[in-house]
Amino acid sequence: MSTNDTVLVLANGLSGPRVQTPKSRDFAVFQAALSHVCLELAKMIVRDGEGVSRFVTIRVTGAKSFADADAAARAVANSALVKTSWCGGDPNWGRIIDALGYSAATVVENKVDIGYSAPGSRKILWSLERGQPTKARFRNLCAAVAPKEFDLHIHLNLGQTSALLYAADLTEEYIQFNKGDVSDPGSLGGEILAQLGCQNSASKAEQAKQGAEEYRLSFLGNQPKHPLYRSAEARAARGEQE
Repeated sequence: MSTNDTVLVLANGLSGPRVQTPKSRDFAVFQAALSHVCLELAKMIVRDGEGVSRFVTIRVTGAKSFADADAAARAVANSALVKTSWCGGDPNWGRIIDALGYSAATVVENKVDIGYSAPGSRKILWSLERGQPTKARFRNLCAAVAPKEFDLHIHLNLGQTSALLYAADLTEEYIQFNKGDVSDPGSLGGEILAQLGCQNSASKAEQAKQGAEEYRLSFLGNQPKHPLYRSAEARAARGEQE
């Protein structure tokens, strides 16, 4: 999860059209267009995640309240075990019901249904019904989660409320991209990368050089400097941009 994905909507009037009142037809058209754009942006943020190979729409229905439906969906979407099973194309309903169990939602195990479908399709292949494995063939279940995009259906069968959440898998590429290497500050990002960003001024360059040395000493002590580290440090000293 990231706090850095932001969408801002500004209205300065320069585009020309005006929306007079919430009850006007223009307002309804504008609201529909804005909602469509924001929804597509939300999907793009998920699809654009580091190393993402599968985009999953989680559809939770039959919850007692929206809070329950949302909690159930988020528990599944944020489960590392569920996300890695998606990466491997494994229709592992055990991991899904496990995530439901530790969520804040009210869940009765012997009432839960879990199934898969193509995006937006009503043709669902159920892997679990009323808490029990179905007779669906494993190869068919694997085929259902093999595409780059699919829907995961979770019926709690306890109420009338639903929630929808977009999620992605967790891949080796994600770990490789984010793990960093303390011997190579250029791979770490954040403050260190900003310090080594090599701004075009003597003061900034000096700050970058000092920050690089402090970082090296704090993590590596007196060990010899890594060649890539020396290269980044040299760029900082010269005031070059990355």
